Amino acid sequence: MKRLLLCAAAALAVSLVLAPAALASVGAHHSDAQALPLGMLAHARTAAPVGDTGPYSITGNVLDFSGAGVAGANVYWGFWTDATGYNYGGEYPSATDTTGSFSFSNISGGHTFDSLPSDELDVSYPANSAGLEAMFDWSLDFATTSTYPLQPAEANVTLDNSSDSDLYMRAGSDTLGYCLADVPLTSNSGTATGVASVLPNSNFDDLTVYPVFAASSYTSKYTVCQAAVEWSGSAVTVAPGDVAGSTVTLDTDNAQYAWLYGPMCRHSGAAGRTVTIQLLNWPKGEIAGFNAWWGTNFDTGLTYSTTKTVATSGATVNVPLKIYPKAPVGVYEIDAYRTYKDNPDSLLDMWDLYQVTTFKASASTIYPGHAVRLSGAVPGTGKATVYSITKKPANQPSTTAAKGWHRVARYTISSRKFKTGLLHPTRTTWYVVEYKGYAFPAFSQIVKVTVR
Repeated sequence: MKRLLLCAAAALAVSLVLAPAALASVGAHHSDAQALPLGMLAHARTAAPVGDTGPYSITGNVLDFSGAGVAGANVYWGFWTDATGYNYGGEYPSATDTTGSFSFSNISGGHTFDSLPSDELDVSYPANSAGLEAMFDWSLDFATTSTYPLQPAEANVTLDNSSDSDLYMRAGSDTLGYCLADVPLTSNSGTATGVASVLPNSNFDDLTVYPVFAASSYTSKYTVCQAAVEWSGSAVTVAPGDVAGSTVTLDTDNAQYAWLYGPMCRHSGAAGRTVTIQLLNWPKGEIAGFNAWWGTNFDTGLTYSTTKTVATSGATVNVPLKIYPKAPVGVYEIDAYRTYKDNPDSLLDMWDLYQVTTFKASASTIYPGHAVRLSGAVPGTGKATVYSITKKPANQPSTTAAKGWHRVARYTISSRKFKTGLLHPTRTTWYVVEYKGYAFPAFSQIVKVTVR
């Protein structure tokens, strides 16, 4: 059996702290926009001013399990505060050298969240790091500690009933931080093992594997994670370069799911629309929370007030959620996670994507012989294909073949906008636009033009 590498921060006197409630309220996330390390976007959301303590200088080294320096890693710093949540401080100006060294000067530190240390270091590993992706440690104190050797620990892991060849694993403790690893699996009679990453700390107690089965990547920038399987156990102490406790066993037959209901091509339309998130195979009593991200690099977000307590294990639970009414044209992400109230240490988090569009007619009502022009905006480039139908549709087409709809014409998308020529419907007509999208091919909202 191979061992699961657990990315660890061997910071001097790492404190055991409760995860910031703000992080718990948004899930301990993920989103795969490559501009920042996977997982960074979950909490690197605000551009609040640097804090009021310091300045300080800190140094450190990104190390592999053997203690050798990791070249080409990127290191970020930030901090939590009660007033503003997470604050992104900045990135080390160049990737680490062959010793894995990094340094920051003139930064703030000594921040607290709920009176506990809350300075943070995040590492993005280079592509050749044996599956290691990223690590996040939000329990540091730059005011008292100036040197941070960041070295992996490892734990034995078995994944049962899996045929996947490549998974992500998130391991650690939501009270301290976690690491993310891209795991190339080897399978033997339904049991898979692989290489990944956990913060060496005194409270390693959660490991989540995803995607499982239902998850897939649309593009290199936008991904969906609709399934995950989680292990939560008694806290284990693990030191840098050490092996943690007993084997962690996960079974994909126990995977939980969360996705947008309906065909993917309908996961698109107007801001303000209410969509349905389906939860499947959540254990009885678990509480699901939800949030959303949108904008450039998902830099704007909200936490839905809606939560859902699962009443029956294994049941399908439908949860209506409204797309933020002022969300701009682009990709909108909705997360489902276990709430802080349910389990403060849970790293379970799944997400699906919705693409926001606009579409309107120059007139909603015309008389026979008159013309109308359609216009709108959609994510992405290429062509906007307009379809029409003269019988009121129940919804957008269920496949991109648009069976039952009449193809009108194709128009070039320029700066995400399109405009049709003059159209002359002879009877009341409904229109929809099919487009390639940033994340997946989809349809806009439907527009009705009444002919009197």
